[in-house]
Amino acid sequence: MIQFIKKYNEAFISAFFLVAAVIAEFWVEAHPAVYLFLYVASYAPVGAAVWAKAIKSMQSGTFFSEFLLMSIATVRFRALKVPLNH
Repeated sequence: MIQFIKKYNEAFISAFFLVAAVIAEFWVEAHPAVYLFLYVASYAPVGAAVWAKAIKSMQSGTFFSEFLLMSIATVRFRALKVPLNH
């Protein structure tokens, strides 16, 4: 069990901050800066590795790799403010 947690610790940290952000936004109705910070904190652990791979691929000459496209898509999705509950 410990090995599983160590292997996926970024995902657990991200999930924790994501749950906190959803609670802050919809149930507690916190200030937008609070849940914006929590959403960014939830994206950072898992998104940082993808952004790093995107930058490396751009440096090697591959500008439209799947890493860059997914990075842009995830940021754009949140910028659209798509509601989490339809």
